[in-house]
Amino acid sequence: MHMDKLCKNDGSILLFSPFNENDIDVILQYKPSKGNEWQTGHNLFSLTTIKLIAEKMGYKIFPFLHFQCHSQ
Repeated sequence: MHMDKLCKNDGSILLFSPFNENDIDVILQYKPSKGNEWQTGHNLFSLTTIKLIAEKMGYKIFPFLHFQCHSQ
């Protein structure tokens, strides 16, 4: 199910994820050392790509807020 189906018409969708500030999308493949199948995951998409997708879907785009989580 798409996020927009879970959101009211005037609602907001917030994305919390690392995004690449460079205009580069990274698709990562990995496998366990003793495994045979490659998996995909831990992908990193650019802010530009996220903006383009949101615009294409007709969403209003708010400024991206940069923050870092610090552990104690």
